[in-house]
Amino acid sequence: MEFKYKVVDLFSGIGGLSLGFRDNNSEIVWACDANSQICEILKYNLPDSMICNGNLLEMDVEEVPSFDILTASLIRRHSSIKLPEEFNYKNRYLFSPILDLVKRRQPKAILLESLTDIQTRDNGAAFEFIKEALLEQGYFIHHRVLHDVEFGNRPINHKKLYIVGFKDNLHYERFHFPKPIELSTPIKEVINLKDKKHDKYYLAEEHPDYEKLNSKVSNSDHFFELRYSNQYIHEEHLNINKPRKYIKESKILFFSLVRGNKVYIRDNYGIRRLTPRECLTLKGFDNIEIPHNLSDLKLYQLIHGSSSLSVTKRIAGEIISTLENPQKSLYKENITLGISEKKNIIEINEMEYAEQLQWNLPEFKGPRLVVAIQNADGSISLDHIQSYSGWNSDSRNIGMSNLVYGQKLFSILKDELGYIQLNDENIFHLQYIAEQNTHKVAMRMLGHIAEAIIVSRCAENKDVNRKWATIGRRGIKKSKSLDNYTAIGTGLLSTREKYKTKYNSTNPQRDIIWINKNDPLKELLQIAKDSNGGLNAGLQIKVSGFGKNYILSDLINYRYEVPVVYFGLNNDFDEIANELYSIKRGTLEIGKDFINVKAIDYDAFEELKNYFYLVKGLIENKIQPDELFTDKMLNNDIIRSSLIKSTIVEQDSTKSALIMST
Repeated sequence: MEFKYKVVDLFSGIGGLSLGFRDNNSEIVWACDANSQICEILKYNLPDSMICNGNLLEMDVEEVPSFDILTASLIRRHSSIKLPEEFNYKNRYLFSPILDLVKRRQPKAILLESLTDIQTRDNGAAFEFIKEALLEQGYFIHHRVLHDVEFGNRPINHKKLYIVGFKDNLHYERFHFPKPIELSTPIKEVINLKDKKHDKYYLAEEHPDYEKLNSKVSNSDHFFELRYSNQYIHEEHLNINKPRKYIKESKILFFSLVRGNKVYIRDNYGIRRLTPRECLTLKGFDNIEIPHNLSDLKLYQLIHGSSSLSVTKRIAGEIISTLENPQKSLYKENITLGISEKKNIIEINEMEYAEQLQWNLPEFKGPRLVVAIQNADGSISLDHIQSYSGWNSDSRNIGMSNLVYGQKLFSILKDELGYIQLNDENIFHLQYIAEQNTHKVAMRMLGHIAEAIIVSRCAENKDVNRKWATIGRRGIKKSKSLDNYTAIGTGLLSTREKYKTKYNSTNPQRDIIWINKNDPLKELLQIAKDSNGGLNAGLQIKVSGFGKNYILSDLINYRYEVPVVYFGLNNDFDEIANELYSIKRGTLEIGKDFINVKAIDYDAFEELKNYFYLVKGLIENKIQPDELFTDKMLNNDIIRSSLIKSTIVEQDSTKSALIMST
């Protein structure tokens, strides 16, 4: 009998995830959804599977059959769903039953999907928790937003966030999301314009919108979407205000039927709406069977909420291929090395460094990625080398961090904070108030460094500045008007030099503020929606590995007028957030008053994490200040630019190296 991977699907919807695996020769052994109509659809299309219609919050894990792969949709709970009292803010996406099943069964692979706003809602607090929870269970995580038009070859602009997790690090390292494909499927291939549909789909001439649409809907190769704008017009005869209507024409459908907007096309018989069957085809459900007793309105809603089968089928194929062939060499893109940039990985001559790497690496079984330094001339330096998993753990190689980040840290400590100075003998030395507890000293220093990191990143990237300024003013949406403001650190030497009146190294409230570029005396204000409205915007920066003891009481007592941005070096943000939620439920907002930097600006967190090892090394005299900025660095333009690239070296059929180049 042919082997098939067994799949379990939670919050399954109409099968956007599970049918993708079915079409990749996998067996769907169990699927569950609370909607009885959805379960009816699943029974039609998965006749050999166990279909459960029930509340997953009350699921008995023991009733779920054994499986290899778990798929699930992250559903934002409706206010009508009552949750147990012990549930906290993290469970607003009904993640608890998913996590419970993962803990109990430890599947080989996981595929989750969600609306993309999970990354920004509450400033990413719930999304960050989900990733951390899976990491705690030993899973290695990839996540990416995929558009149907780019990855499903269908003319529809619909997107979802997909999270893929593997229990085996080898599978994680070899997996890649499918590559984008050029759209080659025109409207006429997915919608039959020749056959007449039921009369109910056609727009009658007496319809109030007929005249407007008839004058616009002319091209059979385009979609025409009747939308409602935010502008209102006054209907004199009814004495009411109605939203203004307008028509959007496009070759790609902006799928929004569920919001009340209506999509029309012109076929050989007139102007009509899309049928549910056509909407299914647009989302890749070419052969799905639908019960006849479901209304069109209900079908439109179910289809809108589903992932596109044309996309999930490709993701499922990559997951199955990775599980079956873990040692194959794959193109990978946008791999995060745990450094401050995302890099491309390419293959080079597998034998070029085989002898050297064999000589330097410890013995291990099976393929493994290691991190090394590639010099400016392309040669590989094996003076510093570390396993990929070690690089991403809490024992990062200090020599490698120094080669990559040392120059920038030197600049921050010398030019922005004054910690590094020249002594009478013209030698750089670290100047700070010494304490017996070196960890405490390092944390204090890192707090100032974190301030400099965010200010620097805001100056370098317009979008990053908008993001942090929006948080600092307690806003909701990023605005281009924020480009008129620049971030400055109240305790940085560059602020003392340029804006003396704004410099205050002992400011108890704001570590970062925003000033108008044309009028430096004018500061960005918080949005006036609560008692803080009208106050100056800003951020309070905190760095700790034990935040519960360090900042919890200040948060509970509302010590700060501005949002607190937390760099949790021991990943303890959720522990603090849960405590706050239980004490200050409804009054202090996670993601608005208390911010997880990893959810907002992951690169900033990773940069500080590398500095942590270097700062401790400086304080403990393991490295000297002049080692951060050597003559070699001064005379090498390529090293000075800190341009990080990566490449993959196939050592042999069982060993490979991940190369980090400066």
